[in-house]
Amino acid sequence: MADDDHANFFGKPVAFCPVRLLDPKAYPSGGAGMAGTARDVLTFLETLRTGELLQPQTRSAMFKVQALTRAQAEGPGWEFGFGGAVLVDPKAAATPQARGTLQWNGAYGHKWFIDPANEFTVVALTNTAFEGMVGRFTADIRNAVYGN
Repeated sequence: MADDDHANFFGKPVAFCPVRLLDPKAYPSGGAGMAGTARDVLTFLETLRTGELLQPQTRSAMFKVQALTRAQAEGPGWEFGFGGAVLVDPKAAATPQARGTLQWNGAYGHKWFIDPANEFTVVALTNTAFEGMVGRFTADIRNAVYGN
């Protein structure tokens, strides 16, 4: 992905600027402010899943719905928590993930989820922009993990 690449997302133009991540003078962005390897991200997320990083009440709050919205964090069956989207209705979401799964994704092409009930964490880092965020690729990865 080159700097200043553009793409359409649900009919709206989106500009990408990957070089700003490494520019110490760039405005900080919660949506494009981290870089790391899949191993780094997995290690961090596993500390959240296992409770090694936070106080128990803080960790618990991350996996609970904190804001009911009509927007639905990741579509039907998902609501917003402190750590990302919390799965409240697997059937409505049409997912094999367990209730209480926490997940998030990013426009540059990443998707991760923590499924505490099944005791695992999945990280997919790609350079595929929206496909790696909400496309068929992410559904195929999820379904493969659950054996569907």
